[in-house]
Amino acid sequence: MRYRAPAKVNLALGVGPLDASGYHPLDSVVQAISLSDDVVVEPAARDVVVVTGDAPPGPDNLAMRAVTALRRRVDVPPIRIELTKRIPVAAGLGGGSADAAAALVAAGRLVGFAGDLVPIAAAVGSAVPALLVGGTTAMTGRGEVVDPLPAVAGVRWLVAVPPFGAATAAVYRRWDALGGPVGEEKPWPATTGAIGRPVRNDLEPAALAEVSGLGQWLAALGEVAGRPAMVSGSGSTAFVEVDDEAPLEAARSHALLGSGRLLATVEPVAHGPRPH
Repeated sequence: MRYRAPAKVNLALGVGPLDASGYHPLDSVVQAISLSDDVVVEPAARDVVVVTGDAPPGPDNLAMRAVTALRRRVDVPPIRIELTKRIPVAAGLGGGSADAAAALVAAGRLVGFAGDLVPIAAAVGSAVPALLVGGTTAMTGRGEVVDPLPAVAGVRWLVAVPPFGAATAAVYRRWDALGGPVGEEKPWPATTGAIGRPVRNDLEPAALAEVSGLGQWLAALGEVAGRPAMVSGSGSTAFVEVDDEAPLEAARSHALLGSGRLLATVEPVAHGPRPH
């Protein structure tokens, strides 16, 4: 079972105060993009995860955790998961969640599971259900409530991943400590028109306060693009709507942006994990 696992950006991310169960309610528009990992799932003598690129190889890998969650519903034999990583980790692009969604689909297909995978995905991680559904998705609750939205098309974004990462739990703690700030709306005309709501990320102020150097990174990307950039998820990725490839060329020659883990122009894709 060979699957392509698209990454994501959050085109809008509203965060609510910590609830009694210890979670922040979310209201997000999650968009699958044309940056992806490859995930291969096949029967094996024992469970094993093989990684090419940057990701945990053992049982803590989200792809294997997804298979473990599926085993609570159906018998899944030992499997080998092979990940070819292109999505940077600790970047707010959902790379681990994308791998988990693809492994869940592949393992379910391997054993003929016909049930709903979304509740299983929700037990693995908050972004996994949205990446399982794919395309343009409204994500609410703790991430377990996902509803497809009209597909975003005709928009492109320049994605810049710095040489440092961001710890999601630490960013949420900083958001709480700051009193739950609201993110600044970004004047991205095509994106705003496509999703029908303001483009903003409530975690952005906390990420900027928590992650040293992220503010300079965000400002540099906005400078080359000619419009304000935004953090995706809890960071550390910055991205911005662009009209053509000129900002990408400028970013490649920029003294700061040229040092990053990834610089790429990406487009929306209207699907989640898919065979290839």
